[in-house]
Amino acid sequence: MTTYSHKRPHTLPGLILCATILACIPLTLHAQQELSGPQSGTLAAGVYDVIGDVSVADGHQWSLSAGVHLRFYPGTRCLVNGTLVANGAEDDSVYFTRYDEDQAWSGIDVLDYSYIGLDHTVVTGSDDNGIYCYSSILKLTHSRVSYNSDDTEEGGGIYCQSAFYDTVFYSDLTNNDGDGYYGYFVTLKLRESVIANNAGRGLAVVGSTVYCDKTVFDSNQNSAVYNGSAGVVADSCRFTNNTAANGGAVYAQGHFSATYSLFENNSATYDGGVFYRPLYGTTSVENCVLVNNTAGQHGSVFYFDASQIRNCIISNNIGDAAIYSYGNGTIPYYNIFYNNCENMLTEEPRSPVIHFEEITMVNVNGDSCDPHFNLFMDPEFDPESEDLFHLLSTSPAIDAGDPDNPHDPDSTIADIGMHYYDQGSAVWDNRRLSPNPHDFGIIRAYPNPFNSTVTIAFTLPTPSSVEMAVYTITGQRVNTISLGQRSGHQTISWTAPDGLASGVYLLRMSGGGQQASRKVVYLK
Repeated sequence: MTTYSHKRPHTLPGLILCATILACIPLTLHAQQELSGPQSGTLAAGVYDVIGDVSVADGHQWSLSAGVHLRFYPGTRCLVNGTLVANGAEDDSVYFTRYDEDQAWSGIDVLDYSYIGLDHTVVTGSDDNGIYCYSSILKLTHSRVSYNSDDTEEGGGIYCQSAFYDTVFYSDLTNNDGDGYYGYFVTLKLRESVIANNAGRGLAVVGSTVYCDKTVFDSNQNSAVYNGSAGVVADSCRFTNNTAANGGAVYAQGHFSATYSLFENNSATYDGGVFYRPLYGTTSVENCVLVNNTAGQHGSVFYFDASQIRNCIISNNIGDAAIYSYGNGTIPYYNIFYNNCENMLTEEPRSPVIHFEEITMVNVNGDSCDPHFNLFMDPEFDPESEDLFHLLSTSPAIDAGDPDNPHDPDSTIADIGMHYYDQGSAVWDNRRLSPNPHDFGIIRAYPNPFNSTVTIAFTLPTPSSVEMAVYTITGQRVNTISLGQRSGHQTISWTAPDGLASGVYLLRMSGGGQQASRKVVYLK
């Protein structure tokens, strides 16, 4: 058996549970009995005062029923060498709390190939980590670990070392005086949880593998994620209001990947309002929205070099530049940059192969872009959407993403940003368009790619005779359609003729002495 060496309890004066936490704990608490020493079997609902360390021996299981409330005397702890299971319910949780509001207990220690499974459980008020796991398995569901602390630089809420497979599902790691979760050589899966308001790091991992799904990281005070030689994957997560000296949301010394995630209002005193990556590690950010982030020095969003930034909206960030490269630059692809102080600065002379911000092309929608299909225009977020970051039907982000990426669920080219605009529900939304358009142009071609019929939405400021021609990419005319007199917002449909080969085609609309073009992809 592994020798257990762990710090002994320390009292942290002034750590008091807030009224919110107290409101979640039954107010009328009359202990049924006092507990100490070895435990096993099933503990019935009730209030129990833990007057000495309680333990679960190797080969034994202690099951806590819904409604169990364990109040630990100062300095006492729960030591698990077997199996600890808490089976709380949505309206009848299991509680691990301190007996005396002014004096902490010493948390739950799970050691040497043991197991802890907590469902609808609250762990609070420890000054030696809420939960400490060594070479064991932690399963946390519908639970809360909050208002715990530790006297070292690691831990606070949960500390896990050499963990086989930790899961934290639908749970809150909040308001801990230290890290929400610290992992050293662990495998962790986070799902639909909240890691917020921790005085240290929200999630700190070293030599570990972490998968985060639909998890919120909010208002952590020393980075939402510290990634030390670890691999962290975040999908559909939200990083908001986090702060740090460097890397307000993410300090990455290992691999960090984010997809379909939001990074908003994060800040750094020095470098990297969102991401800070030293000289090693890799970062990949795709289909994310990064807005309103700040840094005191370099990189209101990114401080790194040679990372992958693709299909993202990067706007309204405050600092010297959204991207600050300590090398000679990185090449972002298929992004929208808008209203940043600067978009990219480099410490070394920028590499001549980058060509970032050099407007030399148009994309499939006919919008001006640089050679890497980056746009520099208003992404047009929908102000009426639930989280404000859905796209208006007129957004240039629609169909402007990397065509080699998987298509959106509506079978069109990937949109830029974290939400796609469902062109299957409407070609456009007339409520969001000016009743008197000022410009002649093609707003949208749907679906794109198409396999038989494509619908084209366009605008004309004055009544005009309109004609649409279809060309191959080499300039050969395929079809011409006379549309007669048109004005305002209009839609037409075009069906590919029999025998037309799959490929890229150009729609060219002419009217009132003006022209507008849009590329479409025909797939049989």
